Amino acid sequence: MDEKVPSTVRRTQVTPPKYELHEATTFTMTIEQPGGGHTVLVTKEPMVLTAELTSFPPQRVQCTLEKPVELVDQKDPTKVLAVIEDFPVMVNGL
Repeated sequence: MDEKVPSTVRRTQVTPPKYELHEATTFTMTIEQPGGGHTVLVTKEPMVLTAELTSFPPQRVQCTLEKPVELVDQKDPTKVLAVIEDFPVMVNGL
């Protein structure tokens, strides 16, 4: 998951001002297993959070997932082991 993913803020309306936030990221998650060992999961595709803004920088704006995020085994990227269906995030400032 080393590829660069574009994140953008785009003005969609001048008056009153409206913006569209598109925050994309990849990540790695390590799950410790009882009794030792661990599983490393990575995002199959970037996680994308979106929000509509009425000002920039954002002031207490709730972001939502564009679509569910599949997490795959780092050693076998064809094997989906988990899915994040909801990931509420509050953005406040830069």
